[in-house]
Amino acid sequence: MNMQSINFQVVRFIQLFRELKTLGLLYSLLLILSSVAAFYFFYKVQVSDKGILISGIVIAILLQIIHVSRSDHRFISLAVENPRRIYLMEYFVFTVPFIILSLISSGKPFMLLLLVVILVISSIPVTTFKISAKSRTAFLINDRNFEWKAGMRKSGVVLVILWIAALALLVVPFASLVVLWFLLLAVSGYYEAGESREMIESYEMDARKFIHQKLKEQLMTFLIPIIPILVTSMLLYPERWWVFCLFAVFSLLNLAVFIVSKYAVWRPGEVNRASSIVNVICMFGLFLPFFLPLPIFVFIRNYRKSIVNLQPLLHDYYS
Repeated sequence: MNMQSINFQVVRFIQLFRELKTLGLLYSLLLILSSVAAFYFFYKVQVSDKGILISGIVIAILLQIIHVSRSDHRFISLAVENPRRIYLMEYFVFTVPFIILSLISSGKPFMLLLLVVILVISSIPVTTFKISAKSRTAFLINDRNFEWKAGMRKSGVVLVILWIAALALLVVPFASLVVLWFLLLAVSGYYEAGESREMIESYEMDARKFIHQKLKEQLMTFLIPIIPILVTSMLLYPERWWVFCLFAVFSLLNLAVFIVSKYAVWRPGEVNRASSIVNVICMFGLFLPFFLPLPIFVFIRNYRKSIVNLQPLLHDYYS
């Protein structure tokens, strides 16, 4: 550990507090509450070896997603002499609370194996995961689907890995749903950047029709890869068919929240990460039932705001 690494972490915490300020008091409190609830849930499942194993795998997958999909690799490589040291420090700070909670709850040191995971992940060259969206994924996505085109170019391999993992875990009841939740989490980052006004005007629709068309395009794009997994799950576990149907509804509702939240604050070419934090809070409903109604309220609120926000741009297309 050196001063450069410490200073980098100080900057990260300053950025975190800045993001919390942009969220406002209500969403900041919801984020803090959901984080506390998540840590409490993690603490409770550490009483069994199975709980330790599953939660350890989930954290390892999450670390891998963070490492592959983060957009600051080039900045870190230019700003510091040893980027790997920065990754180690950041992933260590992220993981330590889970290790401590696991040791307190179970008294077993199994979660310390995450330190090995951190060493491995931080050593993986990011270029290993780069995928050419033009050559390998573009033909699968509509040309006007800006979000998925850009997202697949940036971290398409994450979706591929998660989709394969969901298939492989079909033999474990409901494990595939947890993996699909991470897939939805990865997709939520696709809605941070705003496209140009020319791309929106190319639809030649009024604001309401534009939002409806966007919802239709995006929901279908997400449904196509997950339908085989959900249908297979229902065939394997027919007595729990309703769980998989509810997960599909949950996923589509949250995806709709991502879309309307983006256009509620859309500005051409600008990036808005505050909405992404709200989106993640809504997604906690899968693990924390008292958050389940939140996406409905956020969708209604931001749907109206998105129409109002786009009206000045698309007023010429009102019939």
